[in-house]
Amino acid sequence: MNIQTHIFSNNIRLLHVHDSSEVGYAGVIVNTGTRDEQEHEGGFAHLAEHMLFKGTHKRNSTQIINRIEDVGGELNAYTTKEETVVYSVFLKKYLPLAIDLIADVVFDSIVIEDELKKEVDVVIDEIHSYMDSPSELIVDDFEDLLFNQYAIGRNILGTEDSLKQCTPESLKDFIKRTYTTDEMVFFTLGDFSIEKVIRTVGKYIEKIPATTRTYARETPTHYSPTKVTVDKKTLQAHYIVGNRAYSVKDEKRFAFYLINNILGGQGMNSRFNMSLREKSGLVYTVESHFTPYSDTGLWSVYFGTDHNDVPKALRLIHQEIKKIKENELTEVRLQKAKTQFLSQLIISGENKENWIISKAKQFLNFGHLMQQAEIESRIMTISSQQLCDVANESFQEEAFTHLRYC
Repeated sequence: MNIQTHIFSNNIRLLHVHDSSEVGYAGVIVNTGTRDEQEHEGGFAHLAEHMLFKGTHKRNSTQIINRIEDVGGELNAYTTKEETVVYSVFLKKYLPLAIDLIADVVFDSIVIEDELKKEVDVVIDEIHSYMDSPSELIVDDFEDLLFNQYAIGRNILGTEDSLKQCTPESLKDFIKRTYTTDEMVFFTLGDFSIEKVIRTVGKYIEKIPATTRTYARETPTHYSPTKVTVDKKTLQAHYIVGNRAYSVKDEKRFAFYLINNILGGQGMNSRFNMSLREKSGLVYTVESHFTPYSDTGLWSVYFGTDHNDVPKALRLIHQEIKKIKENELTEVRLQKAKTQFLSQLIISGENKENWIISKAKQFLNFGHLMQQAEIESRIMTISSQQLCDVANESFQEEAFTHLRYC
């Protein structure tokens, strides 16, 4: 694919990828998420994303919804610990319409008090629904334990108390402080020339004044591993165990991605799945996740099992971790692991929506993109000894945090 970039006069960056298709993608990724909230602003990043769709100076919420839906397109958004993403999928002939709409909601939204109250109630309902899903809730509670002194550990949805304290003025203050032009990337993918994209995007955003972020995120440093059991009166035990891990900028992340995929990745032949489910029949689901952030990261293993089987499941997990720490992979097994991981990356890249957003995030963090050939090279040059070294550095049992719902 032909990847091109541009920087507008207000420091908003543009990433364009040419693709011969009738379908186009466009959006904005803002380097703003839960970790940018002050202590009294729990849930503000997510709430701000919701409010983008509730009205601008020239459109009400119904007009926003219908603008792209009427021509068969979609307008979506989501918030993470570090980013807010607003994007659209549309037929390529509607590029100007999509760009106009995205720029309008991101740069010219208004916070109407009645709409804010409604949306606070919606998010509180979302929190209540979330509380009824222990397999999802435990993941957020685990991050809160792992980063218990830092904003990055907070639940993205916030709390009822923090949301009810939100006012139009306080939310506008949050948006003004965090939605600065130097922390934004506008992205497009489709059958458009870079000249057309620059011209179309520029028409709607070049008038936006340049703004600069005036604060720095707090990097998590202090960490005290802990073991917590919460009485949720669940039918089965839900358990998560893990540790802090490498950041998105750490070179060791490539080896760690491979280790995670071997242990508990998406393949049914992962070591955890083969040991706990296929051979022992202890669990329906066991999976591990590596989430690198801009200056830290986390790794965790989640499983659900009968309350009486928790000790055995943990014992098997630690056995697999011990094996990957102490036993170098044979050349054959190493090549199989690399082939599987790289194939999964290529297959996931066929989802163009996820692919362009991931590239925009990469451009936001690094200012450039890593080509597929470079990624493959980084993975293929990893040795068995490197895997052991990284595993031993990362998997110190005494450094693990444990959370159990029972």
